[in-house]
Amino acid sequence: MTEKLTFLGAKTTCKDRWRQILDEAERTGVKYLATMEKGISKDQLRQMQVSGVVLVVPKKYHDYYPEEYRGIFLL
Repeated sequence: MTEKLTFLGAKTTCKDRWRQILDEAERTGVKYLATMEKGISKDQLRQMQVSGVVLVVPKKYHDYYPEEYRGIFLL
């Protein structure tokens, strides 16, 4: 039944708070995280990707993120 679960978390800023969703959605594979933050470090983006977190970021903010990570964005 867990394959039918979808998780969408929302954080105005991510910093280290994005890790909270790992516990909140431990039964789901991919975790979607909506944020309005203008840019996140490459190290944090790598950690998110390894943890199965997909960022949902408004398109107008994509340029604030490293180019190699823009493919993990939605919207």
